[in-house]
Amino acid sequence: MLEARLHLSAAATQENYTITLDSALGADFDVVLATHAMAGVANVDDVWGINEPRYFNADDELIFAFPNTDGRTFGLEVKYRIRR
Repeated sequence: MLEARLHLSAAATQENYTITLDSALGADFDVVLATHAMAGVANVDDVWGINEPRYFNADDELIFAFPNTDGRTFGLEVKYRIRR
């Protein structure tokens, strides 16, 4: 994965945005990759992973979670490259 971008239409009031690796190797290898408090942030854009590519196993799952109880309009974009 090269990066993940989350954009909100306005700041949230209480939620956290998290990116979690659900490892194909089992729960012992699951890890929270990033957590960002979105409450009251002036910048409603969050970008993760731009410093270096992150490589995952083919059967791993990335979970992008944002409860969005405020009902904000949001966009999530994930940029990735398939390693051959």
